[in-house]
Amino acid sequence: MLPIVFGGSVGPEAGLTGLIVSACCQIRDLLKRAGLRAGAIGDATLAASIAALFGTPLAGIVADVESMPDEEPDPDKYELRRSAKAVLYLGAAFGALGGVLAFSALFGGSSGLPRLAEPAMGALDPVWFVPCIALGYALALVFEGSGALFSRLSQRAGNAPFAVIAKPVVAGLVMGGIAVVFPNVLFSGEAQTHELVSNWAGLGAFALLATGVLKSAITPMCLSMGWNGGHFFPCIYSGVSCGFGIALLAGIDPTFAAGVVTTSYIACTTCKPLLSAGILLLCFPLHGMLWCGLAAIVGALLPLPRTWRSRSNADEELREL
Repeated sequence: MLPIVFGGSVGPEAGLTGLIVSACCQIRDLLKRAGLRAGAIGDATLAASIAALFGTPLAGIVADVESMPDEEPDPDKYELRRSAKAVLYLGAAFGALGGVLAFSALFGGSSGLPRLAEPAMGALDPVWFVPCIALGYALALVFEGSGALFSRLSQRAGNAPFAVIAKPVVAGLVMGGIAVVFPNVLFSGEAQTHELVSNWAGLGAFALLATGVLKSAITPMCLSMGWNGGHFFPCIYSGVSCGFGIALLAGIDPTFAAGVVTTSYIACTTCKPLLSAGILLLCFPLHGMLWCGLAAIVGALLPLPRTWRSRSNADEELREL
């Protein structure tokens, strides 16, 4: 909880999912010792927790199916075939989302990113599809380059007790210094996106673009230097901020620009177009998802330097758990 409390540019999804999956793996081990086979419980829990955290069942369903090898199941471990796992994830995702909705209806409260307005595209707006893709790709390069740089710095600093404390402190100082000028680089971006949707037109194109680029660099810095968390919510905020910035400069529809930039950005960093589109269904209208879907496919195909691939990727962290 500390990275979230102290304003770290990290999302809660990786930490919460890790805790949930760890607890359910313990339940799986208890069942196994009791003679019951339940090898798929960790996978189902991952699908359920992602669906609940992001508020969309599609993200949970495709979270693991998209990169799942269709191997021969091991009956001793109660492993399922790919098709059976997809059905299992489907039930887990909708069950978790239903539980969240029921809890909110009974006790109040809501979470997640806001839904942007329906797109009102002009005749020339599609001309800006490629420039928006290019901006999303540039954000991905910033993200991966920053992650590679600070991962190397973190490795050189080592894991001595002093280094373990010094690394996140230094990252916090850097982040705090930037936040003096651009305060929205702090926090996960979930609440800040609500504010951004309401008053983006008055912030100016430069501030929007600078905040998006800087947050894309600060998030992997935090993750590499010891601020545990995820990167989806900060990346979504960065993409939306830069999308609104290019909309101000070009005079195009802001929902279209934000959707294409954000989807291509996330798809490029995750290489998972279905997961990217599934997550972004929670904040972009279904009417505009055609352009977002195309952006997800293109973004997933865009190459990134292999040496830049950061170890802070949330998908890798979840698989290590």
